[in-house]
Amino acid sequence: MKRVLVFIAVSTAVCLVMMTIATAEDTGWKENGRFDELRAAVAEAAALMHLSDANVSVTGSWTKHGYGPGTGFSTYTVGGETIVATISWEGGTVTDKYSTAFPSTITVHTPPSGLDPWHIRATIDTPNTLSRFLVAAKCSEDNLVILATSGSRGELRRAALNNLTDQGVLTKIALGDKDGYVRVAAVEKLTDQALFAKVAVEDEDKDVRMAAIEKLTDQALLAKIAKDDKDSLVRKSAVDKLTDQALLAKVAVEGEDKDVRVAAVETLTDQALLAKIAVEVKEWKDWYVRTPAVRRLTDQALLAKIAAEDNNWNVRKAAVEKLTDQALLAKIAVEDKVPDVCDAARDRLKELGK
Repeated sequence: MKRVLVFIAVSTAVCLVMMTIATAEDTGWKENGRFDELRAAVAEAAALMHLSDANVSVTGSWTKHGYGPGTGFSTYTVGGETIVATISWEGGTVTDKYSTAFPSTITVHTPPSGLDPWHIRATIDTPNTLSRFLVAAKCSEDNLVILATSGSRGELRRAALNNLTDQGVLTKIALGDKDGYVRVAAVEKLTDQALFAKVAVEDEDKDVRMAAIEKLTDQALLAKIAKDDKDSLVRKSAVDKLTDQALLAKVAVEGEDKDVRVAAVETLTDQALLAKIAVEVKEWKDWYVRTPAVRRLTDQALLAKIAAEDNNWNVRKAAVEKLTDQALLAKIAVEDKVPDVCDAARDRLKELGK
């Protein structure tokens, strides 16, 4: 038994609380059904390659830690796990080691049932381990195609296609496999822009669409996706790929998604387009788009006009924070009707006075 110091952050306060808890190591690691998928996939591939002696063994260890009470919460130091997976056959051996970092500390409202310590399980990257096995076992190209297109397990299909370069086979998988993870893996190996465009718009799985968007270069289509896709994460990934300044401005003005519109503005560098957004988008609800546009402006005359005249105090404040005209700042500091704007002007004056 040993003692360790754990530092925890109490969510309702800035201060840190130091406490001492007891830890205990448990070496009674036992394998369970988590590895059945790996064994079944190896057996399927081995049967196709006529490796009758292929075998999977898994060994592991873990460290568990106890827990103690925090201030208003319960604090746990949680252990980790190390797994060694070995695939062996007459012609060779593949070994992979997977671990979780430990110890780590979490703060929760409710303690676990009973007093048994927790640990965080390690996860085997099954497609990676399988992929290494297929290479080491010299799986033929024809067998790789069979496994990639008709293997019964998604992890096995992903492992096989990781070793394929045939664009026709990869296209078939990207468009037709029932497993979204497999389609993502296929898309990542493709090079056809027309196919990326098709998948980015038509695939039902947002992760697959995002994988296609990552490789898509069609700026007009990216702008359309950024405005129209039904999923916010997909819209955001599309705007992150945009570089065309006019299209970014169009998304910023016409988009419906607040986060996407702001992201478009924050990618803009064209001062004329930024000025247009800052000044001409006058709907009250659009202040959150105009404000980041103002923050990216460099034209002091325009910033002065916005700081003195704009009807939205958030936008005025953003302009004040960029101003260098000290006389105007002094005037705003006493005359603006919103205290936050006055404070921003005074802070800016102090900053310029350094």
